[in-house]
Amino acid sequence: MPPLSASERTRLADRAARLPWIAPATPRRRPAVAHPLGVQTLLVTLADGKRVRLARQRSARVFQFDHARGLARRLDLTMPAMELLGSIPLSSVHLPLNETERRWAHARVMAAQPSIGAGERWSAFVHEPVHPDEVCRRERCALVSRHGPDGEVLAGESVVHFADGRVHDLVSADPR
Repeated sequence: MPPLSASERTRLADRAARLPWIAPATPRRRPAVAHPLGVQTLLVTLADGKRVRLARQRSARVFQFDHARGLARRLDLTMPAMELLGSIPLSSVHLPLNETERRWAHARVMAAQPSIGAGERWSAFVHEPVHPDEVCRRERCALVSRHGPDGEVLAGESVVHFADGRVHDLVSADPR
């Protein structure tokens, strides 16, 4: 099957944005509060697997995160009709960041630490700490790194908490 085109990805993201969220079987991660990022489409991909091949129907998966409620979901949609095949709540907050989230996290770091330099190269990825007691194991966070001219990560990476916008420096955890 051919890969998804840019226009197909856009149409799928638009369709997913119009679909209502099904109430999760488990309570919300936190009370719903207004969030500047709202619902973000994180990833649009062509569905793959044995069931898809057996159905001989082209379908796509759209992954979204609702920052107001701290919930994630996966939508399965047919192609090209874009009919909903399924809406699956996801328990993970560690889905990939989209470009809007990356820019938001970088802006939070720049606002909190303006001395780090706006012109430097930087990157942002979902932060998934090793220790289970870290808050970023349960809440969506970004790890923002600055890079030197040679591409190496400079000291002083920052963690941005999407729930409230807090920024702090990443510190090495004590061995447990």
